Amino acid sequence: MQRIGLRQNRGPWFVFEQGDTSDPIYSHPLWTLHNTVPGVYVRCRYQYSAAGVCTFALATSASQTAAAMIARADRLRDGFASAYAAIGKRFEWAAFPADFGGLFAEQAADINAFPNVRPLLNHPTDRLSTNYRGPWAPTGIAWNRAWTIEFAEALAEGLDAADLPPPVCFHLTSENGPGDEVNGETPTIGWVATALADARATSSGHLVDGVHTFAQWYSGFTGRTGGAIPAVVSPVTLDTPVGRHPVNAANTERYQTAIYALWDYARFRAFVQPIHARFSGPVAEYGAAVGSRAFPVQYAPGLYTYGLDGHFQTDSQGPSWYGGADLRDESYTADDPRWNTLTNWLAVYPNESGQQEQRLGCDIAKGIATACAAAATHAPLCPWVGTFGGAKPGMMNEYLLHCHGLGADRFNVFFPDPTDATDSDYWQARVSALSAALGIAP
Repeated sequence: MQRIGLRQNRGPWFVFEQGDTSDPIYSHPLWTLHNTVPGVYVRCRYQYSAAGVCTFALATSASQTAAAMIARADRLRDGFASAYAAIGKRFEWAAFPADFGGLFAEQAADINAFPNVRPLLNHPTDRLSTNYRGPWAPTGIAWNRAWTIEFAEALAEGLDAADLPPPVCFHLTSENGPGDEVNGETPTIGWVATALADARATSSGHLVDGVHTFAQWYSGFTGRTGGAIPAVVSPVTLDTPVGRHPVNAANTERYQTAIYALWDYARFRAFVQPIHARFSGPVAEYGAAVGSRAFPVQYAPGLYTYGLDGHFQTDSQGPSWYGGADLRDESYTADDPRWNTLTNWLAVYPNESGQQEQRLGCDIAKGIATACAAAATHAPLCPWVGTFGGAKPGMMNEYLLHCHGLGADRFNVFFPDPTDATDSDYWQARVSALSAALGIAP
């Protein structure tokens, strides 16, 4: 089967993750900029009409999702036809198969709630005896890989028939990813001991990252600068989960990054590989990015994620910044200098600006992007950006330019309401500012 090539655009691209309930403002000058690309967002759970409108009837096959994506791409092509023709811009689009691998099935019976979606991680048959998520996903990978093979085949053939270009990229949206895993070794309720006692922990058919079993990963894991991982401290101060407290950060990193390694491996096997059998557009997923021991990602003052050690099998990394900083109440400051409070972070990134928190958020996000880019140089950055965090224009300009300097070849713009002229104005200005800074004609 011939592999369909990527149609080049002058970059960096700005790919707009817009919903499927409204059309964009086709006449807005945002879309006449050379490097803006509309996203085709299709919920895998549902069917769509020939006009590309969600009917909310349950989808039952990957081919139906492909047909829906073609219908919506065709709808956008028609909508942009006049504006694009006036400036000679070629229609290009990005694929967002929303809900992929994202079904959350609390009980085995829930697996049939949406016939066209199955969990990639946390499939009922991949769980532990306690019904808690296991650190392996052969069933989830197998089902979703078969789905993607059918989807890619139907999409390629349908695009050909409709005379539509292939998508410039595929972006996933973490509908049911690793989550906030902090109870792996909490006394009495932790899942790690149960997983290690499970026969699958040593099975070559249940690998964490495509190479190691969970038992191998766990026993071979060392701290950021080498050495053994200390025992869990329990109880901890404050009313917080044991694994969330900074004193247990190294211990949490060991089991948490096993789940992140599984997420990366599962995505590669279930989506990236079969997509690249038919398309060459790069794949990225929101939040999927890595650090390493040489280039750790600082997610809180003096706390780092490093356990994947730069191992990353998806084409692009997806760190994010929407403005501001995710901070804890100042009451945590006195407990430990590593809690992510404003005071603690200002010891890392001091500033006296009138927009102290916004400035701090930008500095934190830039630091994360810098570490990710250095940790996995083979996987360029594709940062997720948006305005709902209150991103000031000047600081968003700074973040975009910084990430492009690190090698970012595109940005995913979270654009939930494409009918919002104010949001369209904002992004027209940001795209234009970056192009001007790079000496690229709009």
